[in-house]
Amino acid sequence: MRPARLRDYDHPSLMSYQRLQEIGREFDQAHPGYYDEAIAAGSSEDTAIILYTSGTTGKPKGVCHAHRGLIGSARNGCGFDGLTEKDDVLSYLPMAWVGDNLFSYAQAMVAGFTVNCPESRETVMTDLREIGPTYYFAPPRIYEGLLTQVMIRMEDAGWIKRKLFHWAMGVARRCGADILDGKPVGLADRMRYAAGELLVYGPLRNVLGMSRIRVGYTAGEAIGPDLFRFYRSIGVNLKQFYGQTETCAYVCLQPDGQVKFDSVGPAAPGMEIRIAENGEVLVRGVGLLKSYYKRDDATREAINDEGYFMTGDAGVIDADGHLKIIDRAKDVGKLADGSMFAPKYIENKLKFFPYIKEAVPSAPAATRYARSSISTLTR
Repeated sequence: MRPARLRDYDHPSLMSYQRLQEIGREFDQAHPGYYDEAIAAGSSEDTAIILYTSGTTGKPKGVCHAHRGLIGSARNGCGFDGLTEKDDVLSYLPMAWVGDNLFSYAQAMVAGFTVNCPESRETVMTDLREIGPTYYFAPPRIYEGLLTQVMIRMEDAGWIKRKLFHWAMGVARRCGADILDGKPVGLADRMRYAAGELLVYGPLRNVLGMSRIRVGYTAGEAIGPDLFRFYRSIGVNLKQFYGQTETCAYVCLQPDGQVKFDSVGPAAPGMEIRIAENGEVLVRGVGLLKSYYKRDDATREAINDEGYFMTGDAGVIDADGHLKIIDRAKDVGKLADGSMFAPKYIENKLKFFPYIKEAVPSAPAATRYARSSISTLTR
């Protein structure tokens, strides 16, 4: 846009923006109607983007998503959470990830909200506080890191501040999530929580850059119930969703007022869920992939004859219609009495012990690991 600044660059493909516009006008005069014809030739079934899977369970595959799937998922998601042009989102996620394409592209096109980009990787948290997004997503490790910083700072605070903080957090744990969900809470606890809001929760949300968050999401891995409960208890409307690259980010969304710590919510608008006989979660709906790029064999393996995508995850649907993810379907086994066990569930329990940082069993040893872990937990 400022050719004078490019005087030391001689790459043959570089040109001024003004020259690019001139070329466009010349082409338009030579080919009248070309632009409208090109738009008319497009279809909602055309591939909008190819996103690659992580490759953690096999060779990475290119997931082809159509415009219809992206816009359909965006429209349903915006309607679900009431996103409008008045909202702000912080776009700091990798562009190659399906979540950023949904949140920062498709949903922004549908709702028209403002997409804010951080200045750099190092300034993300500073920019978060400066922008104050109303719509926010982060994986559990981000929320965990923020909470760790808070707790470290509180350890260095004076005894009066520490005492006030722990008193307020006790009140928040008791009734904060219920107040957020609009559930009945006694007058005394409401008054205590109001005092905590004035002295602790409000300033804390401001420091975290979450004072304006109206809808917050986390996904990608299981979030600990204590971590989840902390944010909701201080008034951050943090929710979980479940999905994969092949489902255009989400399959399940948690409705306001129906947030459970041990589930990922019911099927999102436009999505269907079925549990197979082996416990695997099957998905069908608007956000489903078109195909895997140049992998017809993989497409046939992933989508059954009824059009359901086989997620590879095992889950159950509770009495309220909410999905609970147990583990990867191939890792779920059965005990001697026929009941199912999930190594991942036991891993998460083990990691609550202060001397255990990580628990990762090998697949062949799953049954042996489960028996020994259950025995250990019992003792």
